Amino acid sequence: MSLLCLILPRIDGRVGMSPVPEVTTLCGAHIFRAPERLLPGEYVPLADLRGDMLEIVTTIDLGAAQRVGITLLASPNREEETRVIYERLPGRLLIDSDTIRQRIF
Repeated sequence: MSLLCLILPRIDGRVGMSPVPEVTTLCGAHIFRAPERLLPGEYVPLADLRGDMLEIVTTIDLGAAQRVGITLLASPNREEETRVIYERLPGRLLIDSDTIRQRIF
């Protein structure tokens, strides 16, 4: 399933995507979390978040890190998970789903 998006120029000149207005009718309650400082390699499961259709808005301060990311759709033992990774150099966003054994759409 693909999400219908509007591709729009942003104020800073980069291209951004926003869901079409009709998609907002599918949104449920928002959950806000207080900012957290994580150590390199630390994994902090967010037990109060469930679902396979989430909108995640986050700010990550890279500090001196060359690579940062978040893990999504993780099984309880983390044998299956999807990671969204940002690499400072070469400045790219990756989706690593190598650990997914079965995908149902």
